[in-house]
Amino acid sequence: MRRAPRKGGHPEGPIKTTKASNWPQPNAKETTQKHTTTITDYISPEILLYQPYGKSVDWWAYGVLLYEMLVGQPPFDGEDEEELFMAILEHSVSYPKFMSKEAKDICKGMLNKNHKERLGCAKL
Repeated sequence: MRRAPRKGGHPEGPIKTTKASNWPQPNAKETTQKHTTTITDYISPEILLYQPYGKSVDWWAYGVLLYEMLVGQPPFDGEDEEELFMAILEHSVSYPKFMSKEAKDICKGMLNKNHKERLGCAKL
């Protein structure tokens, strides 16, 4: 069933979107976060290597997001984009001792550098 468009042409839905500029901005003195996450943190190896890709890049990004939510920092780090991209391509992810076996397994599956073997990408 299709919903009728609201004023402005967007269908009604359970989620309301807002402009990021309308969000409250934290006070610089109150923030203690050392790493600012950017879209480059979520780029998969196959994109960096200019290989054909499909939904595998979404599973990779989801793995990065999940890792970041569980650990509190992204799985790969670098001083600049070049270092970050090299880390994505060459470094192994380290998993803290507090992570459960199940959490490690799902992150390892989604952060598999071989997109054909990545969790969610296997052909049945």
